[in-house]
Amino acid sequence: EDRNGDVLDGITEFSSIKKTLLVNKFKLIGHGTTRDVYSIPGDELVVLKVPRYPDAFEVNLTEVKNFSCLGEEYAARIVDSDEVNGLWLKMERVNTFKHSDSFNHEVSKRLGFEFSKEGMIKKFGLAPDTIARFPLLFDAFAPGDYDKGINLRELLCKNSEWFREFNSRLIDCDVYAEDLGFGNFGLRMKTGELVLLDYGFSASKDSTFGVQSKC
Repeated sequence: EDRNGDVLDGITEFSSIKKTLLVNKFKLIGHGTTRDVYSIPGDELVVLKVPRYPDAFEVNLTEVKNFSCLGEEYAARIVDSDEVNGLWLKMERVNTFKHSDSFNHEVSKRLGFEFSKEGMIKKFGLAPDTIARFPLLFDAFAPGDYDKGINLRELLCKNSEWFREFNSRLIDCDVYAEDLGFGNFGLRMKTGELVLLDYGFSASKDSTFGVQSKC
């Protein structure tokens, strides 16, 4: 019997989420802007995402849609969800990054060159302090929008096949990718694959810059 499944299926209103999870000993392990993340009793391989606010359910619904397009190559797997109300979502648990240095190291291995301000300034002959908003891997802001400097996304597009393919998949799947950094990614526990763990946003609905073009 899937006891946790029965508990979650009984959640039909936002007001009942927190009480239900507390009574059934789900443990809060993290949160983002729109959602809380809980461990699931008796299952160390899956986490539960629930909206923090009544109108944040759309993030779960969008994440389910986005996963069907992104696939497991690029995104943490969604195991089960409330497909009607978006009040909960069960996702494959991945190892998260506690700080940007470890994320930069993993990205460097995939780019084929050092993903750091110093490394890229040296490799590409850039002037100091010209990379804005580092270390956002996917960044739609052009120079001057946030800080003086180059557009990091354009630089990576020109110099990394891995980045071009990832960027193309995000655009094809209408995934909001204006400011994805280390908090949006994790490593698969068994394989060490770098995947998105927070991707419940639509580029066409949430973007302030419009849908981005491919590299």
